Amino acid sequence: MADHHVRRSIGEHILRCFVLIVALFIMSLGIALSAKANLGVSPISCTPYVLSLALPLTMGTVTILMHLSFVAVQAALLKRQFRPAHLLQIPVVFIFGALTDFSMWLMAPLEPSGYLWSVILCLFSCAVIGFGVFLQVKADAVLLAAEGMSLAFVKLFKWEFGAVKTSVDCTLVCIGLACSFMFLPGLTGIRGRNRGGRRSGGHDRPFFQQARLLAGQAAGTAGTPRSRRRSPSAGANSRLRAGRPPWSSPLTGNTAPAAMPSAK
Repeated sequence: MADHHVRRSIGEHILRCFVLIVALFIMSLGIALSAKANLGVSPISCTPYVLSLALPLTMGTVTILMHLSFVAVQAALLKRQFRPAHLLQIPVVFIFGALTDFSMWLMAPLEPSGYLWSVILCLFSCAVIGFGVFLQVKADAVLLAAEGMSLAFVKLFKWEFGAVKTSVDCTLVCIGLACSFMFLPGLTGIRGRNRGGRRSGGHDRPFFQQARLLAGQAAGTAGTPRSRRRSPSAGANSRLRAGRPPWSSPLTGNTAPAAMPSAK
């Protein structure tokens, strides 16, 4: 949060608030892109995304409820040190939740056609979220409630911020995992395949598995399990077990070998 001992003009406050809203919008776009990539979302969005799949609530609504609980945790930890300026996180939370729902609606038509494109989309979403966080830091206006809660732990217990932030992220991922196994069929929303991939005829397989299948098709052996691939001597061995000579035909039952041309 910004240092309140520094006096700023009204115009500078308006500019910083504008940059903050732009940063929140860019971050919400990155979250929506990572959700469409279906390879996992950021730790802060893990629980809202899983619960939005399990409950009749949008991801933005769950995000708002979760961040409001973070503000309540700050108030419980800081007690008398909790200042009215911390309440500015509440309108920021509502703006961020609304922008998340808008970005999810905006990216709804986007469907990656394969695992490789999902990986590219996931990496691009990481870059977008990183740029949004960069703008949020540059705005130096109001922190999101998750970072505010981490700072409350740092201020109360004198812990290192990096360790606290990592612990909070890991806790949110664990909560998302628990909610996924409790309310959804298995591991869903954290790392899985979308329905569109299953309708696309197997294009949701991992990239390296697709590469092996394509290589097998080029060699003429794709789709045949290794246990079913018969060597040239396999047919002769089976005919010997059936009491027939190895040169007999399974269709005609001929037991004489083909006549060999005599050498002149």
